[in-house]
Amino acid sequence: MEKGRDRGSFEGKRPVVTDETASRAFLALAASHGHDPNATFVGGYVDYEWKHGRHLFLEVPGTVVGKRALEFGCHMGASAIVLASLGAKVTGVDVHGPDIELAKLNAKRHGVGESIDFRHVPDTRRLPFPDASFDLVTCNSVLEYVRPSEIDDVLAELDRVIATGGIVMVLGTSNRLWPRDTHTKRWLWNYVPYALRGDKTRSVSPFRIKAGFPRYRDLALEDGSRMLLDAKSKAGLSSTKRTVAELAQKAISPLGLTIGMLAQSFSLLLQKP
Repeated sequence: MEKGRDRGSFEGKRPVVTDETASRAFLALAASHGHDPNATFVGGYVDYEWKHGRHLFLEVPGTVVGKRALEFGCHMGASAIVLASLGAKVTGVDVHGPDIELAKLNAKRHGVGESIDFRHVPDTRRLPFPDASFDLVTCNSVLEYVRPSEIDDVLAELDRVIATGGIVMVLGTSNRLWPRDTHTKRWLWNYVPYALRGDKTRSVSPFRIKAGFPRYRDLALEDGSRMLLDAKSKAGLSSTKRTVAELAQKAISPLGLTIGMLAQSFSLLLQKP
């Protein structure tokens, strides 16, 4: 398998706030929507993704430079901004119109406003792109919010727009297999049927997502989760925890499982054949 390290020494340019006017507008708009502007996943979201998500973007096969990337469920655009800073040609979509406005301001304040095409797509079962439009699709903390009745159609649409050899990255997604819900912190909440939950928080099984991409290569399974662990090591994972994770991966590989699938917030790295 082609390794991500063929990117050479390229590490991208860290996105920093360069437009103070746009920054003030972003923070004010975020506050008007009920967000804490100083929260990590609001004002500090881009920094967070640079410290964490960036390493995995750089580990995937090939290089992100020049790749056509789709951030599916872009929210405030943090992953899109990081990908653009790494040299990708980025499009971001979200079902929530106000988030698109926040994402545009966020990109502008980080100096990449002209580099990302943000679009409001009310129904992501019908994406406004031709077949095979993207080389990389990232789904960061978003698929758990897709209605269970719509998830198969959404995954089929993502399969349609990704090119042969393209990679689907599912990151930070609340795992329905875990006994404690990531969002509500309630024990056993993940096992309550969706119809009885009565709220908008979701979780989804990694097996459900993986089934939506049949015949795709599971890159983490093929490389023993090396890319994932290399990325986590660069983000601060201790050598002791890495060793434990490597031993765990060896134990579960014969079952067709990866440590990314079993995490509370799961990850998948899938490549279209």
